Amino acid sequence: MFTWSEEGIRWYDDAAEWTGHHARIAERLRAYLDKEDEVCDVGCGTGSLSVALAPAVRHITAVDVDEMALNSLRAKLERSGIDNVTVVRSDYNLLPENFCDVVVACSFGIFAKNGASFLKLAGKRLILAKRKLLPSQEGFSKDFGRGNMAYMDEAYLKDHHIPYRIESCEEDFGQPLRSREDAVRFTEHYRLCPAEESMDDFLDRRLISTGDETFPFFLPNPMESCILTIDKKDLL
Repeated sequence: MFTWSEEGIRWYDDAAEWTGHHARIAERLRAYLDKEDEVCDVGCGTGSLSVALAPAVRHITAVDVDEMALNSLRAKLERSGIDNVTVVRSDYNLLPENFCDVVVACSFGIFAKNGASFLKLAGKRLILAKRKLLPSQEGFSKDFGRGNMAYMDEAYLKDHHIPYRIESCEEDFGQPLRSREDAVRFTEHYRLCPAEESMDDFLDRRLISTGDETFPFFLPNPMESCILTIDKKDLL
């Protein structure tokens, strides 16, 4: 089971801010949301998507079980002055049926396992935002996050004749790094360096110098993402 650490939260929040990943996802999600929607962001983690989506909807309930990650979200909300996001530490399964209009799950959950529970919470729609395919050879390790890819959800939906829509996009959700030592710790933590390659060779090959004082290095992570939407009305 995935758990957050202080360093992991810092890396993730640095990447979210540097790349604008969640802001771009939020912009795409606007097409599937109404201004008056009540949204539940399940497995919200550090909440970058909740923050980015807040101006587009009436209210967001950001739900996660990890207090450390939620504290990062609370700090973001305080800094930004956003007042239409409620932070809830809970297992999403404990929320009542038809809890909201739209459930959003970003890189969280697998439809075959969690889809029915997600749909019970949603009055109108379920939106899944995640990687579509395995990471490319030039991105992070093929083992990084491979258990939560959208092609698995899409295959399940097709096999079970569940109506859905899909929108794809290519982008980079790479990692800005504060030093060479920071790059080593990040690479070791996520086991990104191939076994046949030394750490120095891997970083020499992959790291980009940015010229930025705070983040002098960047580790690219090109990937194909997608948005899967399932409307409750289509399931009747």
